[in-house]
Amino acid sequence: MYYEVYIDAVFVVNLFLNLLSLQILCKVLKCTATHTRLFAGAITGAFCQCILILLGIGSIWIKFFTTCFAVGMLMIHIGLRIKKLHFLLVYTIVMLMINMILAGGVEFIRHGIIYFFPQSQNIVEIIGIFYVMGWTLLGALGRARSHQTSLYRVILSENGICREVQALMDTGNGLRDPIYGRPVSIIESSVVEQMQPYEEQPGFCVIPYHSIGKKSGMMQGFLLQDVCIIGNMKEKNVHQLMVGIYQGKLSSDNQYQMILHPKLLEN
Repeated sequence: MYYEVYIDAVFVVNLFLNLLSLQILCKVLKCTATHTRLFAGAITGAFCQCILILLGIGSIWIKFFTTCFAVGMLMIHIGLRIKKLHFLLVYTIVMLMINMILAGGVEFIRHGIIYFFPQSQNIVEIIGIFYVMGWTLLGALGRARSHQTSLYRVILSENGICREVQALMDTGNGLRDPIYGRPVSIIESSVVEQMQPYEEQPGFCVIPYHSIGKKSGMMQGFLLQDVCIIGNMKEKNVHQLMVGIYQGKLSSDNQYQMILHPKLLEN
């Protein structure tokens, strides 16, 4: 038995489905990635899947491993810039679970449409169904995420002194250094005072700020030499992080002592 396969259609379908899978994966695991990187990961996956079809690999286990794991890990590495092998494996398994849920939903809806509308069997409509389901799921995840706090462990290192704090990633924090335009995170004064007088630190400056419902003001700031941000199965080291000193408590229940600038968490 022979099947006629249109490789351009296979490429387009896989491109859109890969892109949707990566977008949902970002929402589920609270990752940050640019649209360009996600598209690059999706197009790489679609190209690899077409190559595998053209090669005509016979073994089902080789097909399963290469398509589901090797190609998936490559997509995630390019799209999300995940480098550590164990994180790549975890992310790939989560993406496979997302794909199985979406595929099951698509098949259920597609058979229902074909039953009531037998003429609706073209590939464009199937992609449309997939995307409606995907964006519905993305919207639900986005609403759920808006009610959650994204807390991270942050290890501060300054002149051989280390301190660990809890930090909140706040997408509304757009504070920047007025001279160099560097993103500014906010930290409680009590934290840095336990390390060293910040007036003596390199990069000490004054940062203008404005918050909703309050008047504008000036905030003292300086460069922290080394910072390690840990959370969402990722670890990121930042050298010379600009921080603004907040005189008081950032959290009424002391849940966090620092507010991270969202740019720091971009891959």
